[in-house]
Amino acid sequence: MQGFIRDPENLRLLVMYYIASAETGAQEGYKRYNESLKQNVKNKQAEIERHEKDVKARSGSEKLRAQFLLGNARTDLKKLTNEARYPAGLSQCDKVLKAILADVGWMEQLAFSGEMHNFTRVVQIINAIAAGDAAALKKGVERDICTAVALEYARNGARLTDAVDRARYFLKYWRQGRLNTSFDKLPMHHRRVACGWKPDHNSGTVKAFEWALDNVHLPDWQYPASCWRCGYVLDNVFGDSVQGPSYYAPWAGLRTDNHMWLAKNVGAVCGGLSHFGAASACANGVPALASGEPGHCSYIVLVNGTWTPAYSLSWERGLHWIPWSNNWTYSALHLTDDLYATKEAARTRLAQAYRILATVYRNRDDDAKALQCYEASAKAAPLNYPMWREYSAFLVNRMPQNKEAWAKLHVRLCMGMASCYPEQAAELLKQCVYNNMAVCGLSAKQLTAACAQFWKYADKMGPDRWRIEEFIDRQLRLCKDAAGGSEDAVISLYAKVLAAAAPHDAYAGSMMSWGNKLSASLSQGGQKRLSDTTIKVLGSGKDVSSAQKAKLLGGPLLAAEKARDTSTFYAISKMIDPKEIHGTADIPAPNPFPGKLVSEGGLPFASSTSEWDAPHTHSGLLTQKGGKIHTGKDTNAWIAVKLSRHAYITGVVFAGTNEWGLIHRFRPLRVQVSDTGNADDWHDVGAEIPSTGNYINRFDLQQERPKALYVRVLRPGGPEFFHANGIYVYGEPAA
Repeated sequence: MQGFIRDPENLRLLVMYYIASAETGAQEGYKRYNESLKQNVKNKQAEIERHEKDVKARSGSEKLRAQFLLGNARTDLKKLTNEARYPAGLSQCDKVLKAILADVGWMEQLAFSGEMHNFTRVVQIINAIAAGDAAALKKGVERDICTAVALEYARNGARLTDAVDRARYFLKYWRQGRLNTSFDKLPMHHRRVACGWKPDHNSGTVKAFEWALDNVHLPDWQYPASCWRCGYVLDNVFGDSVQGPSYYAPWAGLRTDNHMWLAKNVGAVCGGLSHFGAASACANGVPALASGEPGHCSYIVLVNGTWTPAYSLSWERGLHWIPWSNNWTYSALHLTDDLYATKEAARTRLAQAYRILATVYRNRDDDAKALQCYEASAKAAPLNYPMWREYSAFLVNRMPQNKEAWAKLHVRLCMGMASCYPEQAAELLKQCVYNNMAVCGLSAKQLTAACAQFWKYADKMGPDRWRIEEFIDRQLRLCKDAAGGSEDAVISLYAKVLAAAAPHDAYAGSMMSWGNKLSASLSQGGQKRLSDTTIKVLGSGKDVSSAQKAKLLGGPLLAAEKARDTSTFYAISKMIDPKEIHGTADIPAPNPFPGKLVSEGGLPFASSTSEWDAPHTHSGLLTQKGGKIHTGKDTNAWIAVKLSRHAYITGVVFAGTNEWGLIHRFRPLRVQVSDTGNADDWHDVGAEIPSTGNYINRFDLQQERPKALYVRVLRPGGPEFFHANGIYVYGEPAA
């Protein structure tokens, strides 16, 4: 295969076959689209008539709302009318189609830079762009802009006229040299993110993008903070709630097609702020996307080639732009980067060639050779997410009862992807594999072994914490159903999974936390057996005292701190006897600063650990009873707290250990704050406390009231040990 695809003509024919296969049966859909377009024009005309009547009949805020809707409807009708001017299908697209099919590099961009939907529509869009700008087909950045826009607008089913407007925007301002310099070097899958920003949102109109280009023109590393150019405003100046339909209505007809202006001048909350931040980055050629979090909306920006969360409160984020259908997970962005990395280009091209050849054999009903090709593709590039979907779909359609084939797919997937991208392997297992492994007749024992196999290979967390418990619950349902719902199946899965995960610091704590929740659903006897299983795995079968158990849980607690995983940290801490947490810590009641104790329920962590550290006591550090944390002999040692949410800080009380001989370790001290907790994102606040001779020190920040999610006490200089029995952060939670 490697020799075969070295010939560009062979590669061109393979990719052409793949595109043609993907387009089979699509023409009927385009006919239906054009028929529905005509009906939509009629419907929009009727809608405009209704809004015109409302404008005449209503008054006050209701009239403003009607005017707002009327303006939007008229804009939509204009776009629909323009859309109807373009021919259906590939008629009048011969020149562009021939140019695409003659250039294997261009075809590869179209087929393998992410998902390709509606190839005919992609060609239509490129043709429409080129009709008004022949230079747009010039190989290089200009053609890449057209390709990126066409792929994303076709994928989203967006209007062709909007796609042309978006492409013209990027072509115009790239030629003027006004986009961020990083835009020139973006690979196609990144260019698709920037050029394809939400076609159906008013932060993506030409007016909105031009406003952002003029008013939010920054280096890429500053876009994670650009949302704060807007005010967090719950009610507009007229008292209309952001949750209601009239928030922006008073500005009807003025800036309705420019979210950027509205957010900056009227205000917004988390969703509007995040769309402002992400859209302003995209308008300047920096890839960014919004992401949903529980009760919140954040966004993610590509900074120096790395996806960087912004305005984020939780790792539980779901992407608004997704590399692969039905996969909203954060780590999908990172996996895609690795899959399309330049250093992996040869392996990825080989894997794609095998994938196409598998389609050839599948269409010839040669299932044995198709299976060989899928196996070869998986070996060449195990991070090829869409290949795994095709591979599993092939087994579903052609070999649903082949236990050996399903077992092989499972182990290849775990070996190839779970070690570096466990979340992505888990998504594939949930969506494409587990149901079919059950259908093919594998026993409960075999399924339990397969589930544990995943945790054997999943030794790292990946780019961020992920929904571990949700996945293990899916594994539990799989095994429990196969065993007829017995408690034995539950305990057997827990035992095997815990044994597989225990050697991995990234997951041992999560597994024990999950087991603790699982216990509540069991009988009294089942709970006892589950507890015995935990002790057996952790303590090598010996009886474990509360003190020993606390120490055994120290490693998973440090792993939870490293992952900044507050929920797992406290779930494990609840397994520890309180007397082991607080020990002999003796702290006088702190003299509080104004506001709330915002560090309560936060996550403590330090610059390092040491043989004198006691990780099982760390949770006590933020309570009145106290705990203990002890760094190694570090230069610029520090002890930090991740708050449960952003807060305006009024003061910090630091309680070191009450030993006179160690008082020199608390000289000097200063407080720093951060939004991200990253090493390069700490900022001094307040005054440094010099040599005081006190082991309890108070930092008054009432004048500055810095806004932060992370707070740390730093001991400048060294190297020296640093330790504490308590840290208390006071302030007011930020909106």
